[in-house]
Amino acid sequence: MAERCNSCGAELFTGQQFCRACGTPTRQFSSEELPTQMLPPGGREPQQQQQQPTAQTPLATSPLPGRDTSDPVYGAADYSRYQPPAAPQRVTAPVVAPPAPPARRRSHAWLYAALGLLLFFAGASVVAGLFFMNRQAQRITKTVMRPNVKMPMPPMPPPHPMDTGAAGTEISGEQSVITKTYPLAKGGSFALRNFSGDITVEGWDEQQAEVKIIKSGGGDAKRAAVHVVQEEGANRLAFNSMPEKTGGGGAREVRYVVKLPRNLRELEIVSINSNVELSGVHSASISINVQRGNIELDDVSGTVNSRTTKGNTTVVLAESAKGAPQVFNGIHGNIELELSPGTNAELKAETVDGDIEIDEDLQIKVEQRVMGQQAVGRVGAGGQPIVVKVVSGNIKIKS
Repeated sequence: MAERCNSCGAELFTGQQFCRACGTPTRQFSSEELPTQMLPPGGREPQQQQQQPTAQTPLATSPLPGRDTSDPVYGAADYSRYQPPAAPQRVTAPVVAPPAPPARRRSHAWLYAALGLLLFFAGASVVAGLFFMNRQAQRITKTVMRPNVKMPMPPMPPPHPMDTGAAGTEISGEQSVITKTYPLAKGGSFALRNFSGDITVEGWDEQQAEVKIIKSGGGDAKRAAVHVVQEEGANRLAFNSMPEKTGGGGAREVRYVVKLPRNLRELEIVSINSNVELSGVHSASISINVQRGNIELDDVSGTVNSRTTKGNTTVVLAESAKGAPQVFNGIHGNIELELSPGTNAELKAETVDGDIEIDEDLQIKVEQRVMGQQAVGRVGAGGQPIVVKVVSGNIKIKS
């Protein structure tokens, strides 16, 4: 059974010298043990006022008034039972990150400056590239669009034997066919201008020209209203088909099938909407200009200058074409060129938006440019130029 204080009845623990509640000693102290004295609230008493311990002085302690008790931990807590001591708290000082060294800040500034210069030069390069690309495209486009045919427009004559309804005209359904031959000796010239309809020209060994004109669409009267003007001079032959001015049910097209002497001095063809086929003609000068349509040249020789605005061009040069310049232009479309064996020429091919393909036998390298491709080289021993230019399309050159 636990012991209790004789004064206040509080529970005492083993080895306790004084009551923790009232301060009463739990045993009798000897004279050698000094009693606990009471101090005033204001501090320690003067030396002269301190009482000296005597044999009659009771050995006792008393709690301090107010909050100034002899128990600094629990204060006015209930001491009827044991109070464990409060756990100590550990205080950790905050960790402060050291500031970045000045040298690293300077390195970041150099990095930003270098990045800014890199972006500036990259932007300048892009702008310069676009500028040169535009200049290059304009240069090739101007070269291709440069007119290469000067075709005189003959005056409008009175009703001509070539008009539909005249002698030599065959009418079948919605077609009117006019066929006629004309004297045209070797070294003569032939010109043809058409607004719509395919044109086929073939070389033969006769010293005359055979011209077949096929009018299609509309009735007989409407086809007769579409005039075909003929011009015939000293060893020269020219035709010009003119659409009906009043419109409304007129002929949709006028097609030509022509046979000419092989060795002409000059051959000119101009059309707005036609496919042109030319074969077996060895003229000194050949000019073909088509706005919308394909051009096919087979076994041709002499100086050739062709241009199509929208269409493909296929060329097979004859062996006799070795000593004459060749120029083939296209705006929108592909160009395929086949050289004859033993050709000697200076080849130049250019594209703005397209690829160039050349047979390995020719040993001409294709170079990639900022815009399009280019191939420049010598074929055989070199000689007259062969120029192929396309704005939007591919170029293929075979040997």
